Amino acid sequence: MYKIFYDDSGNIWEYTKVMSHENNQLNSAIVPDDLSSIFDDITIGKYSVKKFKVDIDSKEFLLIDLYPSVKDEDVFLNKLVEINYNQNNTDLAITIKTINSKPHILIEGKHDQDRKFDIMMTRKKNINFLYQNFECETNKSNVFEVDQIDYRDIFSGNFSLYYKKIYSSAGYTIL
Repeated sequence: MYKIFYDDSGNIWEYTKVMSHENNQLNSAIVPDDLSSIFDDITIGKYSVKKFKVDIDSKEFLLIDLYPSVKDEDVFLNKLVEINYNQNNTDLAITIKTINSKPHILIEGKHDQDRKFDIMMTRKKNINFLYQNFECETNKSNVFEVDQIDYRDIFSGNFSLYYKKIYSSAGYTIL
């Protein structure tokens, strides 16, 4: 359990585990047990006490987080990533199949906004050897003929697919 000392604006100036400690120049409050873990984290340096404020307008004691909470962001977002084989139920679904005796790639992706993106077909695990580039649009069905790589390499899976990540999940299958 902690005791905090704060000014009239709600800025926390001091906190302690010693309940008998007094500071006549500041307001004081006892931190409820459910919020004590925050001050344990402040003590070990995980947070700064400047990150929190006391809500002096309410009747009960609250801590106000001054920094907006950020969702866990994907560190690979907008970075070039490889698309894995045989993924089911993905946001970006790629199918490679034969249409009129020629290999084609079908690309379908559901996204919250309409935008263009590129998918690169490269030599297996070698991003520097580009076979073909496909410019696609989100929320549309994109069909392309694959003509820059031997069809035997396509259907044996001897290639890699890359794109700048905008989807949470992506995968391809070969039919």
